[in-house]
Amino acid sequence: MKFLNRIAVISNICFFLLIPLTYIHYVEQYQWLAATILILAVLAIILNVIVLISSLLAVIFGKKHTIPKVLFFINLICFVVQVAFYFYLNTKH
Repeated sequence: MKFLNRIAVISNICFFLLIPLTYIHYVEQYQWLAATILILAVLAIILNVIVLISSLLAVIFGKKHTIPKVLFFINLICFVVQVAFYFYLNTKH
């Protein structure tokens, strides 16, 4: 569970790196980097859902919570920002 949570945090960082890439044109020689950031950024929202649901289920069923609270709240805040970005801020006019 800790490993999945850390991967979700790394994906969240890639999501926040993706936001400026959507507004600026990147140099052609860095296409592989932009593709990697894009894949991890899209994966971030999926990982956040999995991590948040599994953490919620662990709390409901009374299992010991092995994830640090800081990582949980970082993922929660990033999830809210991602939902806002995908559904509200990223609309085309």
